[in-house]
Amino acid sequence: MDQDAVNSTASNRRPPNSNEVFEIDMHGSNPSSKSFKKSSIFSNWRTSNNFDCCFCGWLIRRFLIFCKKFLMKSPCIRYATNLVWGVFGNQEGKRYQDNELEINELTKQIQDYKERLAQFNQAYNEERQEKESALKREKNYIQAYNEERQEKENALAREAKLIQAYNQEKQEKENALTRLSALAGDRLRLNNPGIADLSDEYRPNKLAEKFSELYDNEWTEFYEDLEKPGSSEEQIIGQLLKLIQEIYTVCQQQAENQRQALINVIADPSNAKSENGSPPDGILIKTIDFQKKTVPWAIEAVKKKIMKKYEDLSDNKSESKRKYIERCVQLCWMMSIQDPPMHLDFGPEKDSVIDKNVYKLFTKTGDALDFMVWPAVFLHHNGPLVQKGVLQPK
Repeated sequence: MDQDAVNSTASNRRPPNSNEVFEIDMHGSNPSSKSFKKSSIFSNWRTSNNFDCCFCGWLIRRFLIFCKKFLMKSPCIRYATNLVWGVFGNQEGKRYQDNELEINELTKQIQDYKERLAQFNQAYNEERQEKESALKREKNYIQAYNEERQEKENALAREAKLIQAYNQEKQEKENALTRLSALAGDRLRLNNPGIADLSDEYRPNKLAEKFSELYDNEWTEFYEDLEKPGSSEEQIIGQLLKLIQEIYTVCQQQAENQRQALINVIADPSNAKSENGSPPDGILIKTIDFQKKTVPWAIEAVKKKIMKKYEDLSDNKSESKRKYIERCVQLCWMMSIQDPPMHLDFGPEKDSVIDKNVYKLFTKTGDALDFMVWPAVFLHHNGPLVQKGVLQPK
């Protein structure tokens, strides 16, 4: 029950307290007439609602008002008033006691409620404090976790940068080593034909093998195409040998001219025709590499020159002639741009003693030379033999 409502109800029902002039005797003692006239109980009874339940109450209130105004000085009236108080005072005191008990009970309940509310608030505050502490610990844990994760991510980023820098530096070193190795290899191979670049498809040993295949395939086909009634074997072979000799000579000259022109342009761009002596190794190496990369254009120019000069050989539309000349030009050009150039030996003079370590016999056996069939291949002039030639003995 609300405390203000309880206090209001109790105040409406209680008799005057001890601070009032007139003190009430709860056992029906008669107050003095003087104190009775000044008491609030007289006024309360005059205006009280305790007698609204019947007509008698109304009469009593009227009587009390009348007594207050006219009769309080009379002893008889005071006696009657005391009598009325004795009759009704006990009843009012009992009601006061009941109200007092009810107030005490309600106060006790309120106090109990307050204690329970205090306990509840204390438990609630403790639980809230515990939850706030747990939430704070969780926030601290999350913050620590995020900091640790950020630190690990930063460490991974730094590691990735270090790995990238390491790989980049490693690649740069590998590229530098590759360039250095290539440069060292080029310098080692420069004027040193004994050391070959195994990655080069047209290194001297490979060229010698291809030159032997040319003799076995294109030379044989062209020989059969030139073979006609009345033509001799020596005459046909002589034409084929003269053709390959002419192609070799032209390739040697053109390759040397091209190399010298390239060196002059690199050494002195303002005067490409001037000769500047021996070029540095680096320029010579780059020039040789450039010659190898421009093989298709050089071969085409030499091929046109040879085809025009030897139009009388067989039919102009002969496929065997075209194949033979193309293959001869390609191989002779690649031999001519080697460093130093490879050498073709077209044999000794007629009737000379045959060196069987250098030449193979064609269709006969003997010790003296009758005519040459196919040149021998040397790594360079006065160098080691790479591929034997073919000749016909007497």
